[in-house]
Amino acid sequence: MTLVTSNREFNLGIVHSDERIVRELDGTHVVNATVVKASDVQDS
Repeated sequence: MTLVTSNREFNLGIVHSDERIVRELDGTHVVNATVVKASDVQDS
């Protein structure tokens, strides 16, 4: 999977149903994106 933003593309590889995409933002711009296990993500 590739996450496409207005100024970058993030190649995330294969994202499984038990994984989530975590985006790091600087204001309204995505500066980083990673794939993590859903069990490692805290609900806010």
